[in-house]
Amino acid sequence: MNFKSTIVYAFLFVSCLAGCKKWDDRTKPVDLALGKNLLEEISANPDLSKFYEYLQKTGFSKELAASKTYTVFAPVNSALQSLDPAVVADSAQLRAFIGNHIALQSYFTSNANPAVRIQMLNGKFVTFSGSNFDDAALTAKDGLAGNGVLHIINKAVAAYPNGWELLQHTKTDYQQSAFILSLTRNVFDATRAVVDSISSLTGLPIYHPGTDSVLKNTFNTTVSDLQDETKQYTYFILNDAGFAAATQQLAPFYQTSTTDSTASLASYNVVKDLIVDGYYTIDQLPPVLTSKFGVKIPIDKSTIVKTIRMSNGIAYVINTISFDIKEKIPVVTVQGENYLGFYDANGLAVTPRQNNVSAVFTRYRINPTTGQAFTDMFAYGHGISSLNALYVASRLPSVKYKVYWMAVNDTLRLNGNIIPVTFTQKLAMGARGTNLLPTIAPLTNNMTPLNYKEVYLGDYIMPAYGTLRMFLTANASTGNGTNSLNLDYIKLVPDL
Repeated sequence: MNFKSTIVYAFLFVSCLAGCKKWDDRTKPVDLALGKNLLEEISANPDLSKFYEYLQKTGFSKELAASKTYTVFAPVNSALQSLDPAVVADSAQLRAFIGNHIALQSYFTSNANPAVRIQMLNGKFVTFSGSNFDDAALTAKDGLAGNGVLHIINKAVAAYPNGWELLQHTKTDYQQSAFILSLTRNVFDATRAVVDSISSLTGLPIYHPGTDSVLKNTFNTTVSDLQDETKQYTYFILNDAGFAAATQQLAPFYQTSTTDSTASLASYNVVKDLIVDGYYTIDQLPPVLTSKFGVKIPIDKSTIVKTIRMSNGIAYVINTISFDIKEKIPVVTVQGENYLGFYDANGLAVTPRQNNVSAVFTRYRINPTTGQAFTDMFAYGHGISSLNALYVASRLPSVKYKVYWMAVNDTLRLNGNIIPVTFTQKLAMGARGTNLLPTIAPLTNNMTPLNYKEVYLGDYIMPAYGTLRMFLTANASTGNGTNSLNLDYIKLVPDL
């Protein structure tokens, strides 16, 4: 390499260094305090002395002096003057409160556009919008420290109870809360169990007492999990008079053998439609919300007597609610292909066959009048007199139903030709051979070909809440074509 080339390369190297220096200047934080950790930054600020004191008292001071990365939303001294002395005196409550202001990882204001929900060290989630932390305003933001970010806020942010904790706190105030808590049961869970031995008689595990079950709550598992901190709910609590009135309105539709079980079923069917996903402030509440079960919840703001913040949403205490009873007692549809089995005239289980192959067909069809696809069941050529197909509707309220079926009888292939044949079938309600429908003419030869309309069969009164067994019953004949069964669906419409 000659001298001239050496000069050129040296010049380029110096130029690169200068460029890198300028780029570093552009990316350098405005407030660089990387030499201090978060605890040191807080202790150096006289306006955060009370917060620093509580950090020391709760043990969070050790964490903020460690190497992990945190974001701290530190309330100023004046914001902590009104903190309940009972919280300060209780180490668990104080730790939960201080932990509500510290999050793992770095969160800058630029990360909060749009707003984000941040999980705090106490397990709660708090909304950070860039200019606010919950309802506290940021008075200083994006302060850098060696192990994270410091924001200063003008208000302390309470560690609100989640929905489940709210129930526990209000179980003596509201019967609704006590009722939901009463839905907690021990449920078998082999994954948690400790096996002591294996039974020599059955070969099954023998679990150590107390390890093979877990507490679960029906509301949490089937409606909404009130313990889930990641979710946000809007929840309505009826006062005792309103809860009693709503339960009494539904009680006639959930009749059982005991008063207690009737009241429990009615109460459950009230509370399951008193919660929705999402956080609605009182200004955001619409005239109607819809529960996860499709029931409309009418919102009358004049009935709201109290608002309660939750860490996973908001709760409103209300005096009354006016559900449309027709929405609470839904239409039930049982699909024809969902039969549970077949039985002969004596009630013995049978497998309908023809020439050693199944005589029961699941068919995929297009309704020519609507263009909609549907699936039905068609049984043909089985040679069984009075063949019964069993269908079941579960958790059926005790009410009078108008009963319909869709049974199109659209095709039957004989020797390669499509020859629809009129035949007779009935629907026994409750047990084989009883409460036979239709009760409306024609009672025989009621399966006319190519009928793509719902057929009203008559009424049936469900005597008590529970399971209804229905038997689609063929003609008392062994002749092919005359003892067929066909069903798209059965529809039970409450007559309210």
